[in-house]
Amino acid sequence: MELVKGSIQKYDLTADNKVHLLYISPRLNPQGYYRMIAPAMELNKTQTHKAILTQIENNDFSNQFKDRITKLPESLLLWADYIIFPPIMDALKYLTLAIKTVNPNVQFVMDLDKNYFVSPKIKFFTKKLKKESLQVLEENIELMDLILVPTHSFERFLNSKLKHTSINTFCLPTAISKLALANNFSSKNRKANTSKIRIGFIQPTEEELLSLKAVILKTNRLFNEKIQWVCFGKPYESKEADLLLKEVACEVHASVSFSKYVEKLDSLNLNMVLLPAKESAYNFYKSSTIFLELAMIGVPVIASIFHSAKQLIKEEETGFLACEVNEWITVIHHLITHPELLEKMSTTLLKKSWDIHGFTKEHLNHFNEIFI
Repeated sequence: MELVKGSIQKYDLTADNKVHLLYISPRLNPQGYYRMIAPAMELNKTQTHKAILTQIENNDFSNQFKDRITKLPESLLLWADYIIFPPIMDALKYLTLAIKTVNPNVQFVMDLDKNYFVSPKIKFFTKKLKKESLQVLEENIELMDLILVPTHSFERFLNSKLKHTSINTFCLPTAISKLALANNFSSKNRKANTSKIRIGFIQPTEEELLSLKAVILKTNRLFNEKIQWVCFGKPYESKEADLLLKEVACEVHASVSFSKYVEKLDSLNLNMVLLPAKESAYNFYKSSTIFLELAMIGVPVIASIFHSAKQLIKEEETGFLACEVNEWITVIHHLITHPELLEKMSTTLLKKSWDIHGFTKEHLNHFNEIFI
């Protein structure tokens, strides 16, 4: 990465008395949007903080960090009080040393959206998270002054892992923002279709989908004429999952880019979504963006007690929790036979999700406490 003298026209570096946050190279994916792009946009509405985003990158994991961002103007580095990095698997040591020569007072921050150190051993993750990459990530973390994470459980994990360092770890919950999303969906009440209730899965892994195989098959036998299964983003290279979806005549929709994701999710007209999860450290520590996305378009969920959405669900008001097969079946059957309850929950989600999980005054106070 090259540091260059002078300024770049697109950056407004006008002097003010605000705290300056420089977000580096966010990707156009859930982590980049919810943890970097949306917060920057919301902070720029405040009287206390100003944020600048460097170039927003495509979600292309074949590019290394040094290839994605090639130049940072010196004036931008001098402007920044905090420089916030996404999770980076390329060595940052020389870059941080170079930045410190320009601005010795700047503080380095890394925002970790999930616990990469306990990632599941499945193809999708292991192809991207090699042992060597995780070692580099850990070395990069130790170069930071602050680490931001979405959950308190993850915060405790990192505090234990980093207890030999002076790094401060803070929980900054993920929030939803209307600034970029408000025009991308209808925010309509999810009235149950008079012909069929649409039950969805959102980008499930093979393990997650197959963990509910007995639930899916029994529900399908009992209510075949009343329901339509919908899978948005099917499991990666799974013949068994493909056979299951075919057996229940599931409507399958391919994954889309994040820029089209919320609009596509809204267009599926789902009445409820099942969020399966196996007991694992990865599920325990990760963020709950899928619940937030469904909440803001008014879709109730039934989630595994091992899903990270558990901490956000208010049972029988914004969703349900289940563990054993009979628990899943009981709740699903209750909602199918009482569609008015689904409609009531949809209305509640639409009314409360923005107030509870949006960039409220209380949420913005987290930034005031962290970035001072």
